[in-house]
Amino acid sequence: HSHNTKRLDVEGTKQLLLKLNMIKSDLNK
Repeated sequence: HSHNTKRLDVEGTKQLLLKLNMIKSDLNK
């Protein structure tokens, strides 16, 4: 069960990083 949660954490982290990258590129415009 715990490794299921870990997988979700990894996906969430990936989504967060993608959002941060989008925000960064927006600021660079």
